[in-house]
Amino acid sequence: MANLSSSYYFITSLILLSLFLLIRLLPGWLGFNAEVPDFTFSVLLLAVIILPLGLLLGLGFSWGTRFFLNDHNADVPRLANRAYLVETFGFFIASLAFNFWLVSFNAFALTLLSLIFSLFIGSLFIITNQNKIFKTAWLVLSLTVIGLGFYFLALSPAYEIKTANWRFPQETLIASRNSTWGNIAVTQRQNQFNFYEQGWLVSLARDFAASEELVHLPLLSQEAPKKILIIGNGLSGALLETLKYEQAAIYYAEPDPEFLPTVYDYLNAQTQKQLTSDRVNLINQDAIAYLKNSQEKFDFILLNLGQPTTYQINRFYTKQFFQLLNQRLTRDGVTAFSLPYHQENLANLFTNQYLTAIYQPFNETLKNNLLVAGQKLIFIGLKNDNFTYQASLAAEKFKDRNLATNFLSAEYVKYALTNERAKKLLQNFKNTRTSSNADLQPIAVIRQIINNTEIAQPLLSRLLNWILNFRWLLFAVLAILPLPLLYFVKKSSGQRPETKIKLIALGASSLSLVWEIIVIFIWQFTLGHIYKEISLIIALVMLGIFLANLQLYLKPVNKTRALKIYLLLSLILAMALFIFIAKADSLSQNFIKIILWLLAFIAGFLSGAIYPLANALYLEKKSVPQDETGRIYGLELIGGAVILIIFSLFLLPCCGLAMLTVYLIYWLGLLNFLIAIPRLPLPH
Repeated sequence: MANLSSSYYFITSLILLSLFLLIRLLPGWLGFNAEVPDFTFSVLLLAVIILPLGLLLGLGFSWGTRFFLNDHNADVPRLANRAYLVETFGFFIASLAFNFWLVSFNAFALTLLSLIFSLFIGSLFIITNQNKIFKTAWLVLSLTVIGLGFYFLALSPAYEIKTANWRFPQETLIASRNSTWGNIAVTQRQNQFNFYEQGWLVSLARDFAASEELVHLPLLSQEAPKKILIIGNGLSGALLETLKYEQAAIYYAEPDPEFLPTVYDYLNAQTQKQLTSDRVNLINQDAIAYLKNSQEKFDFILLNLGQPTTYQINRFYTKQFFQLLNQRLTRDGVTAFSLPYHQENLANLFTNQYLTAIYQPFNETLKNNLLVAGQKLIFIGLKNDNFTYQASLAAEKFKDRNLATNFLSAEYVKYALTNERAKKLLQNFKNTRTSSNADLQPIAVIRQIINNTEIAQPLLSRLLNWILNFRWLLFAVLAILPLPLLYFVKKSSGQRPETKIKLIALGASSLSLVWEIIVIFIWQFTLGHIYKEISLIIALVMLGIFLANLQLYLKPVNKTRALKIYLLLSLILAMALFIFIAKADSLSQNFIKIILWLLAFIAGFLSGAIYPLANALYLEKKSVPQDETGRIYGLELIGGAVILIIFSLFLLPCCGLAMLTVYLIYWLGLLNFLIAIPRLPLPH
């Protein structure tokens, strides 16, 4: 047993190191120079990472139970649950350690720490081996690798840069930092510095045309703006252009408050001067949190974040955010943002569906709005319902301001406000059917993926579009899928009653992963910064699982009755979640945090009680339960994998959180129905 355990930890260290190298090397090998890989590659890479980790978990639990069974021959279900108790406690401690300590470590250092820890635990097992030669050789090898690990750990900042640079084969990585939002990277190519947030390039090259259009065209509705708020990427020209309004105070917020301090030393002198101007006020917090908590009102709010490529950025293109913008505008205030569009193909279906998903909530909130089809499609919304743009007057006003622009001119202003492309696009939006983008239904993210993959992966683009357009059919298919399983259980229950408990274990014990997914995404949709919070959410789930298992371990209960109660409580919790989602828009951010923390813990507790009960019921009637201890755990992992695919890749992006929760309620309802059927007895 000692050899088996030490081998497991040795294999674990090798797999962790291999996955780290694979994640760093593979994108560059496949030609993704610094940019985020496409949707297909990302899904495949996720599968490559999750499969070996799932294998490790399954093998680790199976071997762990046998470790306890080596010393005890009685009460196999109880001892198997003891192994689960130890595992969940370890997950809880590791999650806390990451949240409060390891989150500040770089990826290279975290990998080395994991490798060192695995080899150390493996060495503890090998000490009990009776073969002195094998034991000595193993310990020498382990201590050598551990020593090298500590050596490289001391040099981890340098090696983090070297290995992370593999993602940038045509650039040189200068700095890399993990913030509460994700990774910030600074690269250099010849004399130019490039900045990346979460793998996405932040454009800092002066785009005169786009910046001048986005700032000056909306401000033609203003006589003399006093307060201007820039949200995101002010360094690409927006900050410089707004500073041309000498009477205006500029407020500048990045989605990641740690971005500007990280990149400041690599900015040119002119940009640094702009940031340190007495008229520029840097907002070092999430822009949405700032707008909700501040009573400041602005004459102009410029949203300059680019496309909603992530769920965090999507929060800035929803009806909830546009309503917040409207509240923070002065009586004659104006807001604007821009998105790319097909200038040569205005009738492109996927582009129109994507843009319409954002335009609909924008139009519902700011009814006096204007589209300007320039270098990008500019959305301009006005608080004053009586103001109208008159092209000739706007051109004269622009000329009188003498703003020293490089691209924009009075003639171009008149052309931009009168060209037919905007009218054509507006007509397309009115004729296009799609759901509106919302915080808890981030339809724009999946529409953006469909639009951007149309040329490179047309089949994938059409498939995703079909799923999105017929999501109710998708929901119906997923609702029908469990029914054949129920029929199979009914047919086989007489000869094999354990089939029922297997299905319950498959469907219910994997629910901890479902709850984690739901809590993480609600947090991301409503609060934004999730990178650091994921570990705390997982810690709370694991704490709930651990305490539920501990309670059942210390105090024996009627397993069938307890399983029915916990399944019913899970169903009630899912219904409460649906009500919470319906009311989330009206709740404060602090209250949402508290609710999500409680939800994570309670969901973990209920899920943590279901697994040991299902496992005990299954093992009690097995003739050789020692050989079956990992069966229910394996079903839990399989159920978790299926749930991850169904919920994360299909239901969530296509249907939104509300429909996902409805499916969860339906699934729990089936499980409650299954366990309540008297003709399908449990195996005891």
